[in-house]
Formats: sequence, structure tokens, C-alpha cells
Amino acid sequence: MQDYIQGILEENTPTESYHGVAFSRKLVLRTIHGKQVTIDDPEGLAQDIKTGKTYQLVIVVSGAEKVRAFTQSITRTGKLSGTIRSLKWEPDIEQFQVCDDDLVSQPMSVIGTVNGHVLLPRMLLGGVAVGNAVTWGIDQFQLVAVYK
Repeated sequence: MQDYIQGILEENTPTESYHGVAFSRKLVLRTIHGKQVTIDDPEGLAQDIKTGKTYQLVIVVSGAEKVRAFTQSITRTGKLSGTIRSLKWEPDIEQFQVCDDDLVSQPMSVIGTVNGHVLLPRMLLGGVAVGNAVTWGIDQFQLVAVYK
């Protein structure tokens, strides 16, 4: 298990349902660093995930705009910036309680942030190397997997 976003799940709310069955959810996680992170779960993967418990989540930056990479570190920190830890995410599906099969199969890079690792679609990162700093313009995340 790597150092993905970890914290206490504070909210797990259905956002869309059909005949009483939720098929998308909104999650709010309070990280171990005290930051509140809102995560979209359009596939309803977190249906059985309970609030008040600690989880480690794999999330991807969704709707990323204005992705910029820098060859040196940057002084700006926060959830909209990080450092490339790996250009190729290699998921260990056996370690997941639930996962989005479509997102797991897409090429992703691992970005280290102050709150833990997040994924960024590799197609947004051209000509970069491990250790480069990355920033992005939108604070939106989507659930990829929940560790066991």
C-alpha cells in the first residue's frame, strides 16, 4: 500500500438514485492532516463504506485544467500541487476493497501531495520526469479505489 489520501470519512451521500438505489455518491474525507477533501463517486463504489471510519482512498484529479510541470521544486504547496512520484501507476487490485475497473485500466501518474498521493491522467503530463513539480487549476477528485 502506498501513501494515498487517508482519513476519516465524514460524509457518504447519494447524489443520484433510481427507484431508491443510489448510483452516484459524494464523499467527504477529513485527511490525517486535517484537510477536508470532497470526492465524486459517479459509479457508487462507496455504497458500503461507512462514515466515521478511517480509509485510504485512491483518487484521480478530474477535470484537471491548466496542468503545468516544473523541472525544479516549487514553494507553493497544497492540494492543487505536488511532485511526480511515478510516471506509471501500477495498481495492485488485490489490495482494493472496491475499484473502478475503467479508471484502474487507464494510464495514470502518481503525484505526491501534502495530503497523500493522488493520480493524474498521464495524457496531461507531456515531457516530464519523476521529481518534477506539477500544479493544476481545479480542485475536483474522483474515486478510483478504496484499500482494504
